[in-house]
Amino acid sequence: MLGSHHLLIFTICFLTGHALECHPTTEYPKNGQCCPKCLPGSHVRDDCTNISGTTCRPCVKGTFTSVATGLTTCLPCTMCHGGLRIKKACTRSSDAECQPLEGFFCVDSVEGSCQNAQKQTVCEPGQYIRQEGTAFADTVCSNCSDQTFSDGTSTTCQPHTNCESQHLCVIQPGTTSTDAKCGTNERYLGKIMAAMVFVVSLGILIISCIVKKTGSQQDENISLRVKSSPEEFNNTAENPSSTDRQTTQGRYDITDLQSRIYRMPAFHQSDAVTGDV
Repeated sequence: MLGSHHLLIFTICFLTGHALECHPTTEYPKNGQCCPKCLPGSHVRDDCTNISGTTCRPCVKGTFTSVATGLTTCLPCTMCHGGLRIKKACTRSSDAECQPLEGFFCVDSVEGSCQNAQKQTVCEPGQYIRQEGTAFADTVCSNCSDQTFSDGTSTTCQPHTNCESQHLCVIQPGTTSTDAKCGTNERYLGKIMAAMVFVVSLGILIISCIVKKTGSQQDENISLRVKSSPEEFNNTAENPSSTDRQTTQGRYDITDLQSRIYRMPAFHQSDAVTGDV
């Protein structure tokens, strides 16, 4: 009698379980029967009964269902934060998709949506960017070699400025993070100063010669006027317009001037007085 009871229970459970085998994509089991699932973008409000089907309700804002479901509530939309930004906004029937912010890269991705991101490595002064970062790869940095430099923002290291090629001297040597600083070479500065002194001296000498020559010409003109005869002097006073012509023509030597003075009446009168004494 006991064995028959157990066999009946097993048979009922087997038949019941077999009867409740629902279609996995369109139905869900509930209250001993298979209820139709709600469409994507909605959830179950009331389960089906023997006389009615499943009652569904649309998902509210900020929630979604991407497949047919028997859930009584919709799923919350993914929030893009912590180095992430929205790649695709959330809808009632699809979840939001995220992507890294500028300067970040994704370290965990699910079905094209980034779940976690980290900040890109920043190269330091003395390094160059060997490989630029992407949305899914970090930045790769390398150190500059000797005689080159970089501030960490360029993709190559630049050679130090060659001061000697510019006829300059090195004021501050270059490092892997800074360029060399150049200044005026004292040797070339001395040559420039010497050239300036020579030019100034030459200018002073030329000016002195001009002044001396001008003074000499003035003295010569005065001497010529003194050597002119009294008659020429009177004619010059009476005829100013002929001054230049008489000056050039009235040149006498000292002997002729003395004889003229000797023949003047005033000279004989003076001589007579002297003889009486």
